[in-house]
Amino acid sequence: MDRIYPVFVRENETGDLMVFGSENELQYLEKVDVDAGEFQCWNALGEACSLSGDSKEWISARSAARANPWTLNEALQEFARRNEIDPGPVLTASADPIQAIARLQAIIESRKRPSIVDRLRVRLFSKHLLFTM
Repeated sequence: MDRIYPVFVRENETGDLMVFGSENELQYLEKVDVDAGEFQCWNALGEACSLSGDSKEWISARSAARANPWTLNEALQEFARRNEIDPGPVLTASADPIQAIARLQAIIESRKRPSIVDRLRVRLFSKHLLFTM
């Protein structure tokens, strides 16, 4: 099979990892960035893929003839470190890259602080409750 989804895409500049479950989802990427080689890609098995866009701007992932500079595991480790997460426990607990990225994303989400708007909304809501009691 030439295409295996999901595919993991690493943005070279930021080190961010994205997971795309289908070719339709890959259309989120911009063709100009794909053509410029801004991304590295792996399939669900961790094998290198290449991204390409056709003349109609449609982006697809295919098995790569050459390896990426990074392995998928290295990209996951670097993504964890960039987000100040010890990659050891997350990546050894699950050899499956889909589960590993889900765990990393869950840790990142749990660390996010509410925005100032969210904090104000809670305060305003709390004051409203005090006035209505």
